[in-house]
Amino acid sequence: TPPSCAEFSRLTDSVKDIGGAIDQELRRTSTVSADEEKAMGAKVLKELPKLLGGQLRSTGPIVDYITTVAAPLVAQAERTDIPYTFHYLEGAKDENALALPGGHIIVTQPLLEQWTKNEAQLAIVLGHEIGHIEKRHPVAILQYSRTLGIPDDELISQTALTIAQKPYSSRQEEESDRIGAHLVHNANYSVYQGVALWEQKIKASSSTQKSGGLLDLVLDEASNVLDSHPPAARRACVMKQHAAREQKRAPKSRVYVGQTNLRKRVAMQEQVW
Repeated sequence: TPPSCAEFSRLTDSVKDIGGAIDQELRRTSTVSADEEKAMGAKVLKELPKLLGGQLRSTGPIVDYITTVAAPLVAQAERTDIPYTFHYLEGAKDENALALPGGHIIVTQPLLEQWTKNEAQLAIVLGHEIGHIEKRHPVAILQYSRTLGIPDDELISQTALTIAQKPYSSRQEEESDRIGAHLVHNANYSVYQGVALWEQKIKASSSTQKSGGLLDLVLDEASNVLDSHPPAARRACVMKQHAAREQKRAPKSRVYVGQTNLRKRVAMQEQVW
């Protein structure tokens, strides 16, 4: 039975719903063509290492491994107007994965080596980023910039900065979590490893004791509106909902985790342990 996650509801959720509706409309009416998206994505890709540090790898054994893990997820993609390409940011400081215009997905070294504990968790991350591209979230950033009248010569650097600092809105993040869970379940990976992924993030973060007063309530509601990502506890809870729904939709007697796969950098498609 999936949890209700009612404890994570906030008064300002309605404000975020309005923002999400505006966001969907901007994506629906976007003037950014697939060719423009691909061209801009290639330029943004060159800018990101300057902002995040590290050296971008687009070929090599690790990139091959990431691409192979993503293959059964990409096979389910609805968008056929762009190719999906995967990159590895070696030497980056932050645990991160990013989806860029034009189908580029970047995984940083700390995310692969420190945060993900098995291949199913890596698949969850990749499915989430594929969800961003499927729903044209990076295109929305380009459309926002055009709507604000940012000159084309500043558009690329502004897009790169936005994606590096505050990737997407929390409503877009939740939409991508749902899509990622669907792709991962269909590929026979454990969606519950997505729950574990966020639960270990909760344990790693230092929690500050709140007094429960009016100021804490105001700050909590403000954070709910302004934060680009939902809290890890909310994502863990909602991922439990996704896992239960996916299992009900397509029951599986066995799903895959793949600790050895991640350690040996050999994807499930090539070797099952």
